[in-house]
Amino acid sequence: MGKSTPHICHLTVLNPAIHSRIFFKEALAQVEAGYEVTIIGQDPAKKPYKRDGVRIIPTGIFHHRGPKRLSAPRRIYKLARKVGADLYQIHTPELLKIGKALKAELSGVKLIYDVHENYAANIKGGTSYPAWSKNGLIKRVRKIENNFYNYGDGMIYAEDCYEGMLKMPKKRVAFVRNKFAKPKNINFKTSSDRPPYMLYCGTISNTWGLGRTLELWNLLKEMEPIDLIIAGHTYNRELLDEIKDWTGEDGDEGSVRLIGGLNYLPYEEIITLINGCLFGTALYDPAPHIKDKVPTKFYEFMGMEKPLVFSNTPLWKKLNAQFDFGISVSYPFKSHKLERIYHELIQQRQPFYERNLTEADWSWDHEKGFLIKLVKKVLGE
Repeated sequence: MGKSTPHICHLTVLNPAIHSRIFFKEALAQVEAGYEVTIIGQDPAKKPYKRDGVRIIPTGIFHHRGPKRLSAPRRIYKLARKVGADLYQIHTPELLKIGKALKAELSGVKLIYDVHENYAANIKGGTSYPAWSKNGLIKRVRKIENNFYNYGDGMIYAEDCYEGMLKMPKKRVAFVRNKFAKPKNINFKTSSDRPPYMLYCGTISNTWGLGRTLELWNLLKEMEPIDLIIAGHTYNRELLDEIKDWTGEDGDEGSVRLIGGLNYLPYEEIITLINGCLFGTALYDPAPHIKDKVPTKFYEFMGMEKPLVFSNTPLWKKLNAQFDFGISVSYPFKSHKLERIYHELIQQRQPFYERNLTEADWSWDHEKGFLIKLVKKVLGE
């Protein structure tokens, strides 16, 4: 006989266990639906613990290119095998072979691959890998992902543009978009204690718009002193050292502030910073592997009713025409756009939310039903 309460276990390598999508959205939705849920992922805790009904099994904290990264899959496999879950939800292609091994060794195990990214496109368009290695890595990743068709039970796409990207029958695929789940019991008291600031949040990288954000800040502060807060995570120590050289003393007007760095910021802290900012930036490199996605940040700022200054791409301009969540800009920055940002977002602080935006457009509550429906189908409920 099967268990009365099916057990779902999430497996991830580089994501923190308390991750915006994995924990705050998917795991909590699964607990709410009545499942037992475990996450195996990066966390500084010394032993397993429970949070909001989810069991966290920590793998420690390690660098994405460090020796612990190389040994992490083997350790995750051992931990996952001990869990003995009914369903393993896998969040990175390098752990798919672990899922295959678990299914071969444990009776009745089901597998879902949660596709956060187009990893092959990221390798092709990114700068993390040397050019000579890219073609081989792309072929390897695609082979691993497409082989999942032969033993996997379900697949989740986080973006509409991923449709048909990998081999899997449509009836076993769900689109679960990375919309905004506002953390419960969040305290916003500290957000009003800061001087007015613009916010860069998320992965700290020039690919994700750090350089363009700094350029925009330098232009705007000539009009009026305004702080810039850079909040997020990076493994790039050299970039962090550069940022620290830009930061000002407490009390300086028009200063750069760094929050985070080598350590992941708690999701609640990011949302608190969004709540307190004048506006945020999403000045991503509009490269092919980025421009067709809807960044999670768009949903977060919509949900928190804060405007964004974002890169001009056809998809994002179309979304903005529908939802009016911010101001699109091209490079180099045009004077009339700078004037608009200054007058509407800094001087007047004009609200951007007098529009026909419904909660379903940005809220995770609209998406979690698609997740649970696929889980039930995979588990045969």
